[in-house]
Amino acid sequence: MSRYALAFMFVAAVCWIGALTLEQNAVALGTMLQVLGSISAVAFLLAMVKGRRIKFDPYLH
Repeated sequence: MSRYALAFMFVAAVCWIGALTLEQNAVALGTMLQVLGSISAVAFLLAMVKGRRIKFDPYLH
């Protein structure tokens, strides 16, 4: 796993945990954390897809 994927995964997890542990009267902050967590989760998936790119070795025996 790349450093970017790990960082996005960590940010998404912290945002979702923060959104779930907020009190009911902090609706705006909870919504903002959910949106940021969703964006980070998408960035995490894109970083994982980019990291799985097949490397081609042009050296033939």
